[in-house]
Amino acid sequence: MKKVLLLLLLVLLSCSKDEVKITPNESKITTSAIEVIEQIRQLYQQHDKSALKELSTPEGYLGYLSATKDFDTASLTFTPKRVDVMDSTIEVNVAWKGTWKNGDNESNEKGLCIFVLTRQPIKLMQIRRENPFNYPQ
Repeated sequence: MKKVLLLLLLVLLSCSKDEVKITPNESKITTSAIEVIEQIRQLYQQHDKSALKELSTPEGYLGYLSATKDFDTASLTFTPKRVDVMDSTIEVNVAWKGTWKNGDNESNEKGLCIFVLTRQPIKLMQIRRENPFNYPQ
């Protein structure tokens, strides 16, 4: 009986509470993609097109420029809903809400979009569905 208790005690003591958790590669890619989208949101609100160009492919930047409307201030919130990591791209489904002010006019909009990003390096390639940068109307 003492041997069983001693063995049980050794087993319990050998189990570490400070487990090292290894983050899978897709999880790291997902986190990085969401961080890039958050940076794009902040740069849009700050009207910083030159920095945004660095986070975009040439096609992605042209798509952004063609969609963007003039505004004085914008307040956007992005809520990532789903991330699909593929061989060469990452698709991030985002629910967004925004308030835009242009002069005395204020508009509130919300929608769903898909940010299509390249994987190496992570850059904006395309925005599908309801582009949050296409406001105010």
